Amino acid sequence: MRVCMVVLLAGGLWAPVAHAAVVPYDFTGHWVGSAKVPRKSPAALSADLTTSLPQEITGSLTIVTTEETIHCTVTGHQGRRVVMTAPCDNTGRARFKGRLGVAAGMLSGGFVWIPPADRHKPPKHGTFRLARRTASHARILHGPSTVAAATRAGAPSAAAVPADAHWALSPEQSRVTLTSLAFQGTDGNVATADLGGCMPTYVRDTAALTQILDCPFDVPPGTYVGVGIGVLTTFDVLVDDAANGFFTDPGSPTGLSATAPAGGAQFASFTVPGPGGQGDVLSAQTFFTSPLVVEAGTPVTVDVVEDMIHTVFANVSGGAASFDTSLPLPAVQLVPSVSGAGRVEFYSPTGTALDALMPGPTDDESGSVRVFYASPPQPSYVFSPVPGPSQA
Repeated sequence: MRVCMVVLLAGGLWAPVAHAAVVPYDFTGHWVGSAKVPRKSPAALSADLTTSLPQEITGSLTIVTTEETIHCTVTGHQGRRVVMTAPCDNTGRARFKGRLGVAAGMLSGGFVWIPPADRHKPPKHGTFRLARRTASHARILHGPSTVAAATRAGAPSAAAVPADAHWALSPEQSRVTLTSLAFQGTDGNVATADLGGCMPTYVRDTAALTQILDCPFDVPPGTYVGVGIGVLTTFDVLVDDAANGFFTDPGSPTGLSATAPAGGAQFASFTVPGPGGQGDVLSAQTFFTSPLVVEAGTPVTVDVVEDMIHTVFANVSGGAASFDTSLPLPAVQLVPSVSGAGRVEFYSPTGTALDALMPGPTDDESGSVRVFYASPPQPSYVFSPVPGPSQA
């Protein structure tokens, strides 16, 4: 009897223990975070990882300390815990062991830094955190629309030739190239986020706040008080205005014609000077109503309102029109917001949102007012130009 009991007990002891299967997680992507050892400032971590097999991890890691920047190669695997080793270019080595929070895309735990042998220093133990960076997005939204705008009575006939003067044009369509977002930090530093391939096509009569394009970007963790938007100085526009005699024509020396080209108006390009007459990118700075705090792994959405009502200017002499490219001013109004976009408005003394004659040769809609509401009824941005040679 006693022997039988022993056999049963042994069988129970050696029975296999059932564990829940670990569901493989795809680590492919960009990860950012920090590592901390006692009595030292945190080191910044930045990793680009790939899941090569269901449970194998490879990639690269950059460690930035107050003393040096170290580049490492990562290999590892995922099980109940994630284990990674990272030999580095300074002959040091990092080892990471942590748990993955799948929902938050957060990997955290302990690490060991083994300094290069020639430094004769003992290993350092600390903690680390890596967050998967989810791409932030710039939503390009349509500005005020002529659909709801009042138009001036008694417009010229279809055979009109544009009067010699300075004109404000509202292109039927346009293409601008947004290059970057420059986030202004509370410490005075600027974090620049590139906007690759961000070329929204604007159609004037689209309803206000319609999304035109979505442009992903990455911004590092930090606290920011404002953002600047970079835009190329070359603009493509399509103007088809028989009432006033303006047609974009790429075959014309100036890009504009008083008669419609064969096949109708087509896109034409013009370029304004860069800042101080240099470069090919102009920028507009806007400050937030409250600081923007960006945490590791947390995406940010920036709404950018694109407004092209009376933003393109032309000079007419002897009935021949040409784009006004005398000043380093972007041919588009761009208003960013991290608080959403509630309403946009445009007011003009011309009484129209269509092409209009200006009262003076350097007047770029001095009496107009553009208003942006993040959350009505409180406006968060108001713009009205000041006329004069400097457009101060």
